[in-house]
Order: sequence, then structure tokens, then C-alpha cells
Amino acid sequence: MFFHNTTKSLFLIMTLCFAFYLGAEQIETINISGLKRTQDETLLSIIGVKPGDGVTPGLTEAIEQKMRKAGIFQEEITVELVPGREGQILNITAYDQWTLIGIPFFAVSSGNMMGGAFLMDSNLRGKGNLFVSSVMLGQNGDAQAFLLFRDPTFRDSDISLNGRISGGRTTDTYTSLDEKDTWEDFSSPFFNLGTTAGYDLNDSLSLRLGADGIYRQLEKGDLLPPGGEDSMVELTLNAGISYDGTTVFPLFYKGIGASISSDMNWVPGDVPTWALSGEARAGWLVGNFLHLQLAGKGGVTDNPYYSLFQLGGSTGSMTLPVRQIASDRYLNGEFKSEIRVVKFSLGYLTAPLFYEGGYFQDYREEAQFYQGVGGGFRFYLDRIALPAMGLDYRYCLTTDTGGVSFFMGMSY
Repeated sequence: MFFHNTTKSLFLIMTLCFAFYLGAEQIETINISGLKRTQDETLLSIIGVKPGDGVTPGLTEAIEQKMRKAGIFQEEITVELVPGREGQILNITAYDQWTLIGIPFFAVSSGNMMGGAFLMDSNLRGKGNLFVSSVMLGQNGDAQAFLLFRDPTFRDSDISLNGRISGGRTTDTYTSLDEKDTWEDFSSPFFNLGTTAGYDLNDSLSLRLGADGIYRQLEKGDLLPPGGEDSMVELTLNAGISYDGTTVFPLFYKGIGASISSDMNWVPGDVPTWALSGEARAGWLVGNFLHLQLAGKGGVTDNPYYSLFQLGGSTGSMTLPVRQIASDRYLNGEFKSEIRVVKFSLGYLTAPLFYEGGYFQDYREEAQFYQGVGGGFRFYLDRIALPAMGLDYRYCLTTDTGGVSFFMGMSY
């Protein structure tokens, strides 16, 4: 009898201990404080954690990183676990980031001027939806209006959905590296409609599928085939996969990221063409004031009237003002350093320096190698991780050409 009672007592004690252990390793409740605009449901969908979930090693750090990547919270984020009666209590303190931003934009580069305005809300109605609209006017008569909407959790799912509409008038100009051969491909009014769906396989790896349709009314066609139409419809399907293992700070990032994408372009009546491109980047942060970046990009296409490669701008080389190079394949690498020089009440002044070299195959099917250097300054607003003002001087060592570009307003 004694043995039987002892066995029952030990079993009961073990059961209680096991139940207590399980409870201690589960989230009992989640307390959110500090937010005024962002809805609690939005934050919960971002962190992907709910009461009853298990507590895993590094949980608080993972939650904090997800919140920083969302871009709708200020830098001051506190995530902590404290013991509760039936488990662990998750306390989150965060404050809304500036979300509604309206900034005029002005840029001068290589003799061309462009201006306009951006309006962006990164937390529309407190639900983490991104809304961006812009209007831009160029010196050469180009004009463009753009509208984008992004739902990061489409219909409460794990799929993010982007929708975009743009229209206006553009002039596409292609040139050789040494600027001796310059010509216009075409100028045209256009209308573009596109959508992209993304799915996160895990915290760092994501898939992307998209489709675009564009209509152009062609007015010039120096590079178009003889007898070409005066209007053109293009349909593009694209797919990609990206890895983002970076940690984002107010101005800089550290870690490794990479992506690869494929496009199939079809003009009714013509044979479909394809393009394949990829990029990789690595960033190192020294004391949150010095950023070192190593990046590489490459691409290839079989479309003779499409240029993958741009010198300047937000894609391609950073050694010259923005120009499109007639090329159907390229490979380039860049080493860049950017140091935070001065902290003001409204933001930061930084000084970027970079070296770049690469290869591309030009319109004559000849291999062209180039290298260049550059530098300048950037002024970042305190709560917006996009430069509000910048001045660059870029010089191509291969062709002994260079130029100055200046921008004011929200721009990459």
C-alpha cells in the first residue's frame, strides 16, 4: 500500500512539474504598448507570434529584427519575456515611425534636369500597407505619374501583393561607353500596369512572381526594325528568388543578401525574348558610423533592342551620371564605403566613396571593360532611411570622362 501511494505521489509530482515546464515554455499573453497608429493585429502579423506558441532560443531578437525590417517603427524597440502565472509574458514596446511623407524631388545629371514630388505612406490606416505616388517632369519633355500599393499580408495570408500603375511620356536614349555614339531609340507616350506577389519561405528567403503589361505609342524608331509599328504592346512575366540575411540599422546594414530573377518578354507578333539577372551584396558596419559594402551584379538577354545595363542611377554602375549603355550582357562589381560625418537635429551627413569595375558586351558584340571611382555626400533625414539630398562626382578611368549629379528630395 505504501509503495502504491508513493508511486501515485511521484507520478502526480512529475505530472505537475511537466505541466509547469510546458507552461513556462509557452507564451501566455502578449502586451503591446507605445503604438498610436499601428494596429496590434498589424504588429502580430509582422512578428508571426501568438499566445500559446512555444518560447524558442533567440525569440526576442528575431521579433525585434522583423519589426525593424518592417520599416514602420522607430529605432527604440523593446522586446522582453517575463515569467507569468501560466507561461511567459511577451512585452513589446514600440513607437510609430513617420509614415505619411510628402517630399519634392529635383535632380540635375549630365545636362538633364528632372523634378517632381513623392507622397508615401508606409503604414496606411495602421495596417502596414505601403502607398507610394509620384509625379516627375523632365527637361526634355518627359513626364511620368506612378502609383503603387502593397499589402504585406494579402487577405490575412503569408502572401504580399503589389499593384502598380504608371503612365506618361519617356525618351529612351542609348550610348556607347565613351559617349561618341549616341542615338535615340524611341520617344513615346506609355501606360503600364503590373502586379507582383511574394511569399516568404522563411525569415530570409522569399519567392516572387509578377506580370507587367505596357502600351507605347512610338514616335521615333532609330533602332527599331524597318517597317516597325507605330505602337507596341509588351507583356512581361517575371520570377525571382531572394535571400536577405541583413540586419538593418537607421542608416546602414550588415550581413549578406542575394537575388536572382528571370524575365520573359513578348511583343505580339514577335518571338518571345528572355533575360536573366542576379546580384549579391555584403555589408559590414563599424561602430554604426562606417559602412563598408561589396556588391556585384550581372545579367544577360537575347533581346537586341533591350539594354540591361545602365551607368548611374539606382541600378548598374555608380561611376558616371545616368546613361543607358547599349548592351545585352554585363557583369560588374563595386566596393563602397560610407561614413557618418555629422549628426544634426534633423538627420545625418555622410560621405560615400566607391570604386567599381566591370565588363559588358556592347551593341557591336565587342567586350568592353571599364573601371571608375567616385564620391560625394548624402544628407539623411533622421527617421527616413532614404537620402534627402546628395551630390556626386563620378569619373570613369577607362574613358577619362566624368560628371557631377545633384539631387534634392527623396531618392535612392
